[in-house]
Amino acid sequence: MPRYVAVAARLRERVVMAAEDGIFGLVLDEARAAQTPTGVMKRPLLSLVRLAPLPLPSEASQPSYDWLVAVWGEDAVRRFAPEDLPAELTDPEARRFLLDVGLPCVEGFLELDTSSLASGGLEVVLPTTEGPYALDPDRGPYCALGRWQEAELLLECRTGRVVQDGWSGLTDSLAACSLAEFVAMARLYFWWYRSRWPEDDLAEDVRRWWEEISPEAAATDGWQRVFEDYNFADRM
Repeated sequence: MPRYVAVAARLRERVVMAAEDGIFGLVLDEARAAQTPTGVMKRPLLSLVRLAPLPLPSEASQPSYDWLVAVWGEDAVRRFAPEDLPAELTDPEARRFLLDVGLPCVEGFLELDTSSLASGGLEVVLPTTEGPYALDPDRGPYCALGRWQEAELLLECRTGRVVQDGWSGLTDSLAACSLAEFVAMARLYFWWYRSRWPEDDLAEDVRRWWEEISPEAAATDGWQRVFEDYNFADRM
């Protein structure tokens, strides 16, 4: 981590360092530092560093258009017009989110591809009925959001839940209980994925953030696979 530090300041025994993605502090033991070691130091690389858990960013609890644009840019975040939303989409929170916040039209991370949302209206589709993990058609209608982990990513029009159609073999259909949850979880992952932080430094924080946002979704095999499967594209 130290090679990513850009600015540092010290006041007596306290040191604050700033990296590209955040800040961290150190407390120096000046009494020990002033001691002259007697003989050869047997443990010269002894580390007493402990990373403090990062709190969930407040923006993740209620994602906004500006929060999404901050990492993806205006060209990649689309707010839909009322005429772009089908009448079958009746969940009020999903409609509000699409109109006021929008969705990222992105690809290249998280095995996620929503680039097809960049133009046109939200399309009502019929999910596959094949395979042991196929969705129940009676929970539809569904709107297409793109692809996630080789499965179709869909929005349940009546409930606002985000689901995958089971085509990839993932046993849990749930991706998130709402659009806001799915977008927040993807956005937090992308911030970590593109940062210069070593993987192990923030991986547990990201997983804990997901659990705070949606314990039900975070427990599914779709989200668990992100950090546990070494065949996951972002780990290779």
